[in-house]
Amino acid sequence: MPAPSRTEDSRRDSTTGGRSSRASPRTGRVTIEHKDVHSGQAAARIEYTGQKDWSFDSAERLAVVAGDVFALQAWLKVEGAGRANLCVSTWDNHQQVVSWSWGAQSARTETGWQLVRCRFVVPDGVGQIQPRLTGNGAVVVWADDFSLEKKFNLAALRGSDFPASVTRAQCRPGGVAEHRRWHARGRGLAREAAMASAKPRPRSGAERKSPRPVTGSTSSFITRPPDST
Repeated sequence: MPAPSRTEDSRRDSTTGGRSSRASPRTGRVTIEHKDVHSGQAAARIEYTGQKDWSFDSAERLAVVAGDVFALQAWLKVEGAGRANLCVSTWDNHQQVVSWSWGAQSARTETGWQLVRCRFVVPDGVGQIQPRLTGNGAVVVWADDFSLEKKFNLAALRGSDFPASVTRAQCRPGGVAEHRRWHARGRGLAREAAMASAKPRPRSGAERKSPRPVTGSTSSFITRPPDST
């Protein structure tokens, strides 16, 4: 479970491009819940009575490199008219924020605990990520069993001999055929990355008889931290 940070009213600072915040005990608070938990002995209970936005951040940022694929998940319980989202903030190597809600996935307002999951690729120019919950409007959120896991890195899948792009003039002997071979390999890597995170779905009888090619995308895919042992 992330260390409790503050519940906040936030607004964009037009002079610095950053985010300033006003923490107010009259609109929000975070407490440790010992009775209503998903597992273990404690969960975080976030109660917000304002109408602006709030965030609940992990205590530390994690170092990453472009192309890292992460899976992030948490068990949440949501009550009220407001909204809660699971996401990460991304930061460049100069400690400047790039995005406040990368890979955001919204939780539903329903009775009981629900598993919220998101996957994403770290974009170019990002050196750190920080898992967080965000939301807006009056809401009570219980949060438990956060986990973050690095799956793989796209550059490592490509291998050292795979160019970022290939033009016809750069083709090896074989001309267009060689270009097509490299292009097909790129599609295969994209499909492999997409299938690594995709949930299997039931297929109809017609689909089983006439399978269609898979055309995945890796453009938008951070759960449990890798074991320290």
